[in-house]
Amino acid sequence: MAIIKYTPEVTARLISDYRAGASTEQIAKCCSLVCYLDTVYDAKQEIYTNLPEPLEYGPEVPERSVVAKLANAGVYKKKVYTTKAGTAPIRKDEYISRIADLLDVNAEMLESLAKVNKNVLALLASRLE
Repeated sequence: MAIIKYTPEVTARLISDYRAGASTEQIAKCCSLVCYLDTVYDAKQEIYTNLPEPLEYGPEVPERSVVAKLANAGVYKKKVYTTKAGTAPIRKDEYISRIADLLDVNAEMLESLAKVNKNVLALLASRLE
């Protein structure tokens, strides 16, 4: 595996493209171009324009390398995990703490609820509210 060296110009371009809305996958694909700095990211269409002919492609740049460079620059934001419904997940211990508060008891007294299905805990919490 080749060591990828990012020039200050390319690094600045990576950051500006990422902030404009380009995905790390898109950036990695265009970074493999020899003339990456000549490409233009169109935020409205969410694509790169002014791409060169395929013969002008350089060595491939892994997406993880782009992520690492953006993280090192302090601009990469980790993808937020969501449930299938699109909401933030709630852990079982959070449900148990909420139920303990609603029942006005210590959460340690309800530690056996950790073995209960999460849907049942959500139902208990919603009914007690």
